[in-house]
Amino acid sequence: MSSSSNSNGQLVNALDARAQRYHNRALGQVLPNTHTGKRTHSKNQGNDQENQEPRQKRSTPDASQPGPSNRGTPEAPIVAADFTRAVIIVSADQKFKQEVESDRVQVIERFEAQIPQDCQEEGSWSRQGAEYPGIPSRKLCKVDIEANGVVGEGVVQAAYEIHNTPSQALVLHQGRTCLTMSSAHTAEFSSAIRDRLVLKNRFLDTMKRAIGRDLVNREKYLNKEILENPDHPFWMYQDLSFFHSKAAGYQILYMCLKNQIVAPPRFSYTPVNMFTKSAYNVWKNNAANKRFDELKKVSIRGSKKATVCENPSGCVCNQRFAALYDDKATQFLYKADGLLNLKDYNPAVSRLVMECSDACGCSINCPNRQLQRGRNKALVVYHEDELRGFGLRAAEPIKKGELITHYAGVIHTISKEDHKNRQISYDAELTMFSKRLVIASDTVGNVARFLGHACSPSAVFMETYSRKSEMNIVVPQIGVYALKDIKIGEAVSISYWKKDDLREKKGVKQVKCGCKVGCKSWIKSVSTVNSSIAPTRFFILYPVNPAPATPIVVPRTAAPAVVARPATAVPPPMSIPADAATRGAARPPVSPIRTPPTPPAAPIIR
Repeated sequence: MSSSSNSNGQLVNALDARAQRYHNRALGQVLPNTHTGKRTHSKNQGNDQENQEPRQKRSTPDASQPGPSNRGTPEAPIVAADFTRAVIIVSADQKFKQEVESDRVQVIERFEAQIPQDCQEEGSWSRQGAEYPGIPSRKLCKVDIEANGVVGEGVVQAAYEIHNTPSQALVLHQGRTCLTMSSAHTAEFSSAIRDRLVLKNRFLDTMKRAIGRDLVNREKYLNKEILENPDHPFWMYQDLSFFHSKAAGYQILYMCLKNQIVAPPRFSYTPVNMFTKSAYNVWKNNAANKRFDELKKVSIRGSKKATVCENPSGCVCNQRFAALYDDKATQFLYKADGLLNLKDYNPAVSRLVMECSDACGCSINCPNRQLQRGRNKALVVYHEDELRGFGLRAAEPIKKGELITHYAGVIHTISKEDHKNRQISYDAELTMFSKRLVIASDTVGNVARFLGHACSPSAVFMETYSRKSEMNIVVPQIGVYALKDIKIGEAVSISYWKKDDLREKKGVKQVKCGCKVGCKSWIKSVSTVNSSIAPTRFFILYPVNPAPATPIVVPRTAAPAVVARPATAVPPPMSIPADAATRGAARPPVSPIRTPPTPPAAPIIR
C-alpha cells in the first residue's frame, strides 16, 4: 500500500487551506456572479508575482470565426438535439428543414454535445487546453461558494472511498472542483450513488492482479497529487464518466490505470443515430420503412419460426423479415429471457435482428424489444497500452447473447471522397439496410466507437431493425451482442476481419496481427482479399521484420492518398473533431463492418 493512497483521510481537513492557496495564486480576478449578485475580489490578491497573473476568463466563441467543428468556415449556431424525436437530421439547408421538420423529425445545422441543463457552467476555475463537447469548462471553487453565498451542494457526481474508513467517502458534486470535496457517510447516499461506487470498485478489484495495487488504490482512494490539483487529467476522466453516463442512460466509466495518465478521448457523445441530408434522402424511400399492411400487398411467405413476443398471435416480425430480407440474411431471434439465440451464428453470413413495433400489438416490455428499451451494459472505456490505445471492458457480467450496446453516430452516404472530409476509420457499413450507407462515429458517437479487434472476439455486430411506431421511419441500427459470457474486467471486442482472412502460418505477402501481444494470426495480402470499399482505415500491426516489439501501421488499401492522409482530417460540419493527440497512431481504428482489404506487401511505417 503506497503512502499516497492511504493518506487521503488526512487530506480531507487540508482541502480548505489548499483551496484558498490555489485560488489566491491562480485566480487573482473578479469572481463571477453566481447567485447573490456580489462581485468579490480574492482577499490576498496581488501579494506576490504569482498572484498578479490571473487565469483569463474563457471568451464566448464567435460564430463567425472558424471553430473546432468546422475549420476555416463559419460555425452554424448550435441547437440542442431533441433525442425524443424519432429522427434527427443534420443539415444547413433551410428549405429542406421547412419541408421535413415535424413533431417526429428535427433538423439541426450541426450537432455538438451540450452541457446538461441542470449543470450551470460557472465559477472562477476554468479548464486549460482543449474543450470537451458536453463537459463544463468552468466550475465553482471554494472561494466562489464562500464569497457568493451559494446554498446547497447539488447533484453528487462521484464518491471515493476513504482508506480504512469504509463508512465514509469523499464526495464530488456536479459543477464543482475537487477542492470543494467533503466527506460524507455512505449510509446517507442514494441507491444510485452506492451502486455507482460498488460498480467502480468491483471493476478495480478485478484489475488489481493485472495492474498492481498502487494504481488501483490511486483510482479508489485518490492521492495528494490528484486531490490538490483540479487541472489533473484524472478529473477529466471523471467528468467524461459522469456526463456521458448521464447522456447514455447507463453507467460508463473512463479509466487510465497507468503511472502517467494520458489525455482522454475527445468527441461529442450521442445516444442515437442521426442522418445527414443525403443519407436521409437515400433511406426514406427504402422498403424497410413501409408499414406492415403495405408489405402485405406483396407475397409474404409464412414463417414457422417461434416468437417470444408478448402477443405471439399478432406478432408480424418473422413475416416482415421474410418479406424484406429472407433471401439475404440469417434472422436471429431473442429468447424469452431477452438473450439472442446464437445457435446458427456464422461470422461469414449476413445477419439481422428484427424487433417488434406497434404493429405486433405488444408492450415496450416485450422480450423482443431489447434495443428499443436501451438495455445496455455498464462498460469501461479503458486505456490498454500505447499500441492499442482505448478499448472497452465489461464493468459488470455479460451473458452470451445479451445486448451490450449499439453503435451510434451519424449516418452518411458512401463516397470515394469520404477520407477527405472525415476520419473514415470509425465508419461501420450497413450491409443489410443499404449498402450505400455507413454509421460514422469519428467525431460524434458513443462508447461502441472504442470496440477493439480480437481474432477471438467476445462480441459481434448485428444490424437491428427496431422502431416503436410504424408511423416513423426505421433508423438503421447496429446492435453489439455478446458471443460468450464476459466477466467483469474482460475486454469487449469484435473481429475486424473475416475468418478466411486470418491464417496461423506466415505466407507470401502477409502481416502479423497485433490485436494482442503473442497473437498467432497472419493477415492475407491485399491481392487476395476481396474488398468492396476503398479507401478505408489504418491497421496497426506487429511487423514481421524488424523485431515484433516495434509496431507498424499498415493502411487497409495501397492507395497513396490514404497513406498520406493526416491523422486530423477535415471534419464534417456537424461535429467537433477528435483530438488527434488523444487518439494517436496507437489505437487500431479499424472499420468493423466495411469489408477490409489486407495490408500491402511493403508496410508503411507511420
